[in-house]
Order: sequence, then structure tokens, then C-alpha cells
Amino acid sequence: MDFRFDSFFMAGFECSSHRRRDGVRLDLIRATAHDKHALADYRLCAKLGFKTLRDGLRWHLIGKTSGKYDWSSWLPMLEAAEELGRLSSQPGTDAVAAVQGVVVRFEQDRMQEAERVLSEVAPRYPGVPGLAALVAWARCADGRLEEARATLAVLAGTSFELPIDPTWHVMMCAAAEVVHHVGDVEAARVLYPRLAPWAEVWANTGGISVGVTAYYLGLLATSIGETELAERHFAHAAMRYEAAGAPAHLGRTQLEQARSLAQRGDRIAARQLVEHALAVAEELALVNVQRRARALLDSLR
Repeated sequence: MDFRFDSFFMAGFECSSHRRRDGVRLDLIRATAHDKHALADYRLCAKLGFKTLRDGLRWHLIGKTSGKYDWSSWLPMLEAAEELGRLSSQPGTDAVAAVQGVVVRFEQDRMQEAERVLSEVAPRYPGVPGLAALVAWARCADGRLEEARATLAVLAGTSFELPIDPTWHVMMCAAAEVVHHVGDVEAARVLYPRLAPWAEVWANTGGISVGVTAYYLGLLATSIGETELAERHFAHAAMRYEAAGAPAHLGRTQLEQARSLAQRGDRIAARQLVEHALAVAEELALVNVQRRARALLDSLR
């Protein structure tokens, strides 16, 4: 996959959506009907030689309520970009869409859908072997642990020597979560030193993030039996998520902290932390966190 821009010049769409002093909300995407004609607009840009485009997200529509996000106003542009890429044979559009989709479906707890798409896309990109980690991640999140283990085995066999490209960090973190959940201690020992230098860094690619590396180091440390080290990583990740206002990531981290508390015998504190994470997840409709929290709470009763 080539990550360079496809044209020297970049086209853009005016997307101002600020509120004027008189209280009137501007929405130039709606005013120019770009929200209704995104595919036609993109096609015209391509015809004029612009194959790299800058578009805008209207945050007054996405974040109407604090902590809740509605991406429906952005989907027409995302779908139009994917369609134009497919029609014009631009490489990589299906892979980018699949990677973005898997993170969305993860939060929606609909990983079966993402897994189907990823399983079709990954073989088309032998130059991005890390896509196998995302396929394994999707299968793991769907509860298919043995399939996830088998999928990740190829990467584990190479000691996770993935190309250093814009996808590397996300793929390694996805692999770390799978390794933890399938109980592969040897793989955890290999992955930990590879990710440790990036403990402070958020793993991002293609407009998506899977969170700060410290969380995944906590999972790996747990797998290799380094409980105190894991707790320090989770505490750091929780602090970063709290500061960033990332409630889904924070909720999952709190669940791991609760597991540590329970293992140390403090089940009351563990239950309180899980109940707090569940209450926030229910308020904000964080489906993935809700399911995990309920399962953990049941095990602590």
C-alpha cells in the first residue's frame, strides 16, 4: 500500500460551522448542498485532477450532547470517498475503510460485521501483514478466541516483525490485546519490549485511535504475571483517558483495574469500580463497555 498523496494539489470543501455573534449557526456544507452531493463533488474534483481532498466534520451535529457522538452526518462523505476510490481503482480505499470500520464496530459491539469485511480485504494487501492482527482482534472481541489465536499465529511466528509504516502501532496494540485474551505468555514477552518505548503514545492510523499504549502494556504485563507493573500502566492509561475525555477507553481500563483489585482480594472496591464504569457506559450508550462490565460484575457477585 502506498501512503503518499495521489496528487500534488489538494482540493477542499468550505465547512465553517461556527456560531455568529447574533446567534446564527453557520453550516456551509449544508448551504452548498455538499452533504447531499458528496459523491458528485468528489467525482468532479477527480475529473479536474484532484485526487486528494480535505473535507470537514460538523461538530455541532456530531457532538450535540456532551460525551455522546452521532457520526451520521459524516457517513455520506466517508461512503462517497470509498465508492469513488473503488470506481477509480485508487489503491487502499477498501483497506482504510475496513480499518476505520473495525474500530467503530468494536465500540458498537458488532465485530462480526467488521470481521467479515476485514477477512475479505486483508488478503488483498500482502504488504500490510499487520491486517491479520486486526482480523484476530475482531474475532477475539467476538468471543472466537481459538480462531483469533490461529489468525495471530503467523505474526507470532515472525516475532511480530511488522513493517514500520503508519499502521504499525495500531496493529501491534491489536495484537497485544489478542495475546492477552488468548493467554499466550510467550507472545506477550515478545510484544512487551516492542511496545514499551511508546508507553506515552496514542496508537492512531487512518483517522482512528485504539487508545494509549500504556493500556496495552498493562494487558501484556498482566499476561506475564507482572501485576504491579500492570497496575502502574493501567493507572497511567486511566489518567490519560480522564484528561482526554475518552470515556470508552477509560471504562475498559477501569475494568482491568477492577480485575487487579479482585485478584488482590478487594472484591468490594472492585465491584464499586465496575459499577461506576457500568453507570457511565449506560449513560453514554457505550455498548462494548456495558457488556464487559456486566460480565465482570457477574463474576464478582
